[in-house]
Amino acid sequence: VPEKTNGPYLTTGIKIGEVSDTRAIVWARLTQNRERVSDDAPEPTILYKNDQSGLFEHKGNKESRPDREPKVIYPEGVDVSGLCGAVPAAPGEARVRGRPAKGDWKESAWQSVDPDRDSTRQFILEDLDPGKKYEVKVEARSSGSKSVTSMMQGNFKTAPSANEPADIKFMAVTCQEYHDRDYGSKGFKIYEHMLRRQPDFFAHTGDVVYYDQRAKNLDLARWHWQQVYSFPALVEFHKQVASYFMKDD
Repeated sequence: VPEKTNGPYLTTGIKIGEVSDTRAIVWARLTQNRERVSDDAPEPTILYKNDQSGLFEHKGNKESRPDREPKVIYPEGVDVSGLCGAVPAAPGEARVRGRPAKGDWKESAWQSVDPDRDSTRQFILEDLDPGKKYEVKVEARSSGSKSVTSMMQGNFKTAPSANEPADIKFMAVTCQEYHDRDYGSKGFKIYEHMLRRQPDFFAHTGDVVYYDQRAKNLDLARWHWQQVYSFPALVEFHKQVASYFMKDD
């Protein structure tokens, strides 16, 4: 059981991706806070320059104008870490422990997360058996510490061998718009429904977070991703279902 500390945490969850019959990638991101910033917190205002008048105009939350110069206005006294749904990154170290169901645990070395990639780290699990269920545990700690500050447990299933027929169940979604969420502070209802069906894998076919609407700089792109992937319904789903993502934003 992790000791009571000040983090880092795993608030944006873990992801298990690019699973084959013998290989999987476990992804983790370390966070400063245990919880996301409340949805009651403010958002930035994004304006677009009118080429005729030279004035910057508000076009609404859903309109993106790649043909016009943008201008971002932050709420007074608030930076990107205080915007609604923000989950600021934290430095630290992570490791992954994995095992086949009821088997022996194997663990990676502790590795520092990458500050240039929003405090993320990927771990490659290899020499897996086809068509088997695996458990994983991702642990986090401060750099150089021996105390685990956060842990998240998940599972996934490897693909069957290429020469063995098998029944496969998978889910696919597209066009995941933050402002269209239908489950309040939990995110999107569809993720709980999909998880109950126990899919073998999941494919997101694009428009993952609509970066074109809000990603006017790198900080805002990461903030918008944090908004979506700190929703509890999505965290719970992705720690239990292997995923494949197409980027179309």
